Amino acid sequence: MPPAMSGDQDLPYIQRVRELRHSYPALRCFLDKIENGHDEGRRLVEEAYMERFRRLPGRCMLLTFNEMNVESRGFERPEDLDDYLAKFPPCSDGGTQHCRLWILEDLHPTWIDILGRRLGVDPLVFSEQTNTWNFTDSESIPTRLLPSMVKPQKSFTMRYYEFRQLKDPKAIDWMRNQMTFAVNRRRYERWRDVDTTSFRNKWRHAFVRRCASFWTNQNSTDSGWDAVMLVDPSFESFGWRDTNIIQTNGRAKASSQSQPGCTILQDPKTYKNHKDLWNARDWVQREYVLPTKDTSTAYHEGCTSLTEASLATEADEARAYILQKRPNRNLCSLLDEVTFYWTELADQALITSAREHSVNTAHYLLKYAATLWTNQLELIACGIAQSEYFADDHTATVEFEMSGNAWRKELMEMANTTKEMNYMKRQMNHFEQAMTLNMERLGLVIGAEAVDEKAPQAIKDAQKDFMTIQARLRPFRERVDRLNGVANELANLHAGFKSIQDGEFGLRLSVFASIVFPATLASSLFSMGDSFLPGNDLFWVYWVVSVPLVFIFAGALLFGRKPERWLERQVMAVKTKRESRQGAERCNQMG
Repeated sequence: MPPAMSGDQDLPYIQRVRELRHSYPALRCFLDKIENGHDEGRRLVEEAYMERFRRLPGRCMLLTFNEMNVESRGFERPEDLDDYLAKFPPCSDGGTQHCRLWILEDLHPTWIDILGRRLGVDPLVFSEQTNTWNFTDSESIPTRLLPSMVKPQKSFTMRYYEFRQLKDPKAIDWMRNQMTFAVNRRRYERWRDVDTTSFRNKWRHAFVRRCASFWTNQNSTDSGWDAVMLVDPSFESFGWRDTNIIQTNGRAKASSQSQPGCTILQDPKTYKNHKDLWNARDWVQREYVLPTKDTSTAYHEGCTSLTEASLATEADEARAYILQKRPNRNLCSLLDEVTFYWTELADQALITSAREHSVNTAHYLLKYAATLWTNQLELIACGIAQSEYFADDHTATVEFEMSGNAWRKELMEMANTTKEMNYMKRQMNHFEQAMTLNMERLGLVIGAEAVDEKAPQAIKDAQKDFMTIQARLRPFRERVDRLNGVANELANLHAGFKSIQDGEFGLRLSVFASIVFPATLASSLFSMGDSFLPGNDLFWVYWVVSVPLVFIFAGALLFGRKPERWLERQVMAVKTKRESRQGAERCNQMG
């Protein structure tokens, strides 16, 4: 770290934010996170970047929007960015009327301090970029402005999810802490792919909750501006390297070789319950966190290209040629993708609209987030469609030939599937909450959603996209709720049919005991005298008495289950005979 920026006293923006934490309580969580020097996960990331790249984690990209094109310039070291902003200050500080977009990847305190101090960025934007919680505890405080205070043309933070396909299904565990390899790290969670008898998933999936933020200091359409975009680093931003020991002239030497895969932070311990897992989220000891190789790949290879695939015109052919020249683009790096689109593919009308309204520079950011939401809906739809065969695969029937072990195995499979459906139901609630938050931050009124025709084009397009995604997401959640009810009902039916089977088996034993009972009773009675013993004079009486009793008891069991109905039939028969006889007598009298 540069000496001039090594201590908190050298980060004036962070000090200024600390003075505001009483007025804005949400800043406390932000400050606790970026000022936590005892976080071993952050130390590992800083050490790895210094060893491999000789710099701090994070990158910054400057996009300058000229009248005819967009120019880019990258900054890999904070001191270079600080020198540039000192030489070319923002318009509000007397600088040239530039139209500039600063894209910051990751949130190292040094980068935050330079951009925040030089540009006057709203600290709540940095705070929200660190927050991807599904819910908060009593100590954590989120930032959620009132709808009447939301100004999407000025700033917003969008939430989205990045899904990954796991080559090793056991690599990511539900009860283990896995994080992305970044200062502003995100939890790497396992997605529960629902398996049924009819369908078994070929791939297992995991996901990361992401955020992307935007802020601008533009006050009018006829002046220059500086805008800031905050994005997360991709998985591939820090590739995995295997370190091998090789012999050179009789001396051992470490050699690092790049291998397919990326680096994540992982707690090697698997916890027994969610409470222990939650309590272990703060890595304050080195043994609780290790850099780990991750071989997963992006779901559908990441975000598809956000341009038309037409080849009808010369302009379309030129655009296709530009895409053809970049076959190995990192489709998961939001910083690289936004830079590529603006510098290579953006047309003149889009550049002009961005110069007029700086929020239009978020055009590709918003479409990127919406596209990943679409990929997510596709995976959800696949899981729900497979789960809807659950009832067909587990029809509740009585199978007398099924053993107890087989029955227990089937019930365990049903219980596991039900658990996965419960997880999906819980996640669907989180997804809907995140989507509702996105719509609020885009200026939509929940319950009366409508596209604001007066808003800049990027906001209008995003409102249209996210309203459609919300309309697709809600029926999925309702289908998951119904599936959950079906699973519980099937489990109860199976338990009920098992009780019926056990009852029928018990009935068989009762019938057998009842048939044997008369003979046993007679044998007991006749055993009281010696004359009834086998070989004596009255032994034949045992058979004369017991055999008729067996038939009498068997008949009572077969025909006497409901004696009231037998009695009703007998009464009706007597009435019928009496009425017939009385009718015959009346006929005889009349004759």
